[in-house]
Amino acid sequence: MSLSVLSKRWLGRESQINRLTTAIRAAGTPPLFVYGPSSTGKTSIVRDVLRELQCATAYVNCVECTRSRSLLQSVLSQLKGRKRKASEGYSIDIKCENTADFLVQISGIAPSHAPTKYIVVDHVERLADTDLLAVLLKAKEITGANIGLILISSIAWGSCFYECDTLRVVRPAQLLFPAYEEEVLTKILALKCPPDEDVQSYVKFISMFMLEFARVSRRVEDLQRVAQHLYPVYMQPVRDGNVDRNDGPALYATFVPQFKEAVAAFTSGVATASIGKRQLRTRTDNKSAGSLDFELPYNSKLLLLAAYIASRNRPASDRKLFDNTVGKRRRKNALASDRQAEGAKEAQLRGPIPFPQERLLSYFWNLLRSEGNDGCASDQNEGAARQQQSAEVFMLLRSLVSLRLLSQAAGDMLDDGKYQCNIKDELAQKLAHNLQINLSAYLLYI
Repeated sequence: MSLSVLSKRWLGRESQINRLTTAIRAAGTPPLFVYGPSSTGKTSIVRDVLRELQCATAYVNCVECTRSRSLLQSVLSQLKGRKRKASEGYSIDIKCENTADFLVQISGIAPSHAPTKYIVVDHVERLADTDLLAVLLKAKEITGANIGLILISSIAWGSCFYECDTLRVVRPAQLLFPAYEEEVLTKILALKCPPDEDVQSYVKFISMFMLEFARVSRRVEDLQRVAQHLYPVYMQPVRDGNVDRNDGPALYATFVPQFKEAVAAFTSGVATASIGKRQLRTRTDNKSAGSLDFELPYNSKLLLLAAYIASRNRPASDRKLFDNTVGKRRRKNALASDRQAEGAKEAQLRGPIPFPQERLLSYFWNLLRSEGNDGCASDQNEGAARQQQSAEVFMLLRSLVSLRLLSQAAGDMLDDGKYQCNIKDELAQKLAHNLQINLSAYLLYI
């Protein structure tokens, strides 16, 4: 894939691709700070350009790397060209206890006479109140290693958010990814026309769809997901022979009620999961399914249920649930059922146990994949979806803490933060029923 193909693939981003390419090719380029609203192509374009230029790259996401040590180890491992293997439990065989170890090892991995190796740090705003950001910015100056640094954030560097801890470092070069214009969004959505549908009809639908739904959300993922769900509904009168395909006003008139329902469902947070093919559900359908007394976005409910499971299960039982190498669990006999019941009573007396943030996110992603994936998506597509949703999941986590459904027990947001689940068993059962998840299949007391 050439850079010209990249420009055609990422509509409206020709300027950013050219500037990014020029910065990477230039010798001695200072760190680059890429910023802009979410869902504007920052991460995907940066990684595509580096891949096209055949640059050795280490990509880390500060949302998924919840500890400084794991972040530094991941950078060193990727720059060495090592890949994690399922047979080894996806473990990293490089030891790096602190930033001093990192600076010592990076000079050997990327010597000054070798081609430049790049470190891409996504969601770097989570490092703003740590010394790790300053170390990454000064690593090349301190060690002489031939490394490039690209920072990706949704918060501009010029704000006071970064200045407190980075006054002693050189300000990075900045590259803005502005929000897509409505005309560009329409062209992007038109590219996703279903293969068996008429392109002109789909373009007309997208133009009408954008006039209304762009007021609700301008995220490409949201628009694509809702548009692809609503288009068959929009074309149903044509398939039934009641309306002519070219009669736009008549089609729009029959489509208005369904469109309003979809907007109401989306604004209330009842939308599809990013990994999976679940249909949009209306507020009424969702409420009657689970008999909840309140409404939360789908991912918030799933995250809260993951927190409940993590607070009831012992860490040793996690592998039994989600590690495929362990093998299928055998059918419980009478003795095992008794032990499970006794374990449940002990857990009820003991109460919920605190759990680290990393464990909570692991439960969330595995629940999302187990309950929402249709099995057809590749690991690469699933990883891309996870990257797109990571920042959103952290915002939901903060919201649950502010609502006091979760509480932060110890630590901070970056380094081994621990949480506690504050919901009772009855509410957890309602959540599971609402999400159509068999909760007992995930609770292991033995």
